[in-house]
Amino acid sequence: MGVAPHPITAKTTRRPNPLLKLRFGTGWLYLGDLDVKEQAWATVLKHEVEKSVVPRPGDVLEITREHPVVIMDFRLTAEEGRLLSPANDPDRRHLTGLNLPAGTKVKVEEVSRNHPVGPGPIQSVWVRVVAAE
Repeated sequence: MGVAPHPITAKTTRRPNPLLKLRFGTGWLYLGDLDVKEQAWATVLKHEVEKSVVPRPGDVLEITREHPVVIMDFRLTAEEGRLLSPANDPDRRHLTGLNLPAGTKVKVEEVSRNHPVGPGPIQSVWVRVVAAE
């Protein structure tokens, strides 16, 4: 009787959250556009939240598709604008160069929406996040 080799179990190493590379560990994520009247997302989502349609401070989000981290005027002032919402000023100059990979968990610290526009009306929703434990 032969002995079957023991299957090798692949180790899953947990990567550190990219937000931890930032000095203050926080940045903004654009979640998408919300139909205010219907309280439903009008764009493809890159996150999941358990409790509500629009996350609230304290909620934990799981990133489902790679997601860029934004800080106001990052290219000019580094992290100085980390607490300022980019909701009414989306621009490439705010990109940090950090991307959160799928599977990353983040905790919502603040939620910001731009002014509603159109017949929907539609609002862009942004969240300031930190690494979830």
